[in-house]
This record gives sequence, C-alpha cells and structure tokens, in this order.
Amino acid sequence: KSILENENDVVMATKMMSLMDLDPREKTATLNWATEQLPKTSKCPEKWDWVRREAMGPDGKEVNGYQCEKGGHAITDGSLAEGKDCVFGLRTQKWSDWKAWEGPYYY
Repeated sequence: KSILENENDVVMATKMMSLMDLDPREKTATLNWATEQLPKTSKCPEKWDWVRREAMGPDGKEVNGYQCEKGGHAITDGSLAEGKDCVFGLRTQKWSDWKAWEGPYYY
C-alpha cells in the first residue's frame, strides 16, 4: 500500500529525489511534507523518533533520509519518494556505514 494519498503527495515525493537541487524555500516545504509523511510510514520498531540525516555514499551519491534517535533504523528519501512503507536496519547505528544496512523491510 502506498503512503501517497493525493496528487500533491506525488509531486512532493518526486521533489524528494532532487532535494539538494531545490531552492531553500522549496527544500523547506519538501522537508516539511516529508515530516508529515513519517507517521504514515513504518515506525521505528523500538518506538524512537526520526532524525534527519544527510551523507555522501561510497559511490559519490547522496544518501539522505531519517534515522531513529537510537540509531538502529532508517527510512530513506528514496523510500518516501516511492511511497513505500518500509524501514532499514542499521547494524552499527552509523548512517554512513552502508555495509551495515539491512533491508528494506516492507510492511
């Protein structure tokens, strides 16, 4: 089941994939939309709140999204943009430790 409920959600989800290229006002609006979507996605299995994370991946691409406050779970901008209800596990609790990512796990 998609978390995208209307045409505005689809437009904003598309913007998530080019977030770093948006002007500051549009980026803020898109991040606000993403924050509103988080309660519709998978919750952290340990009930922690989500915190915004941004980092450069080993392939030179940005990997951005949300990590739970404890550090063991994540939701990527890509999964939000796809409207998918899923979460990743982070074995080392480090956002940039890509080899320690597990999943995604879909609900």
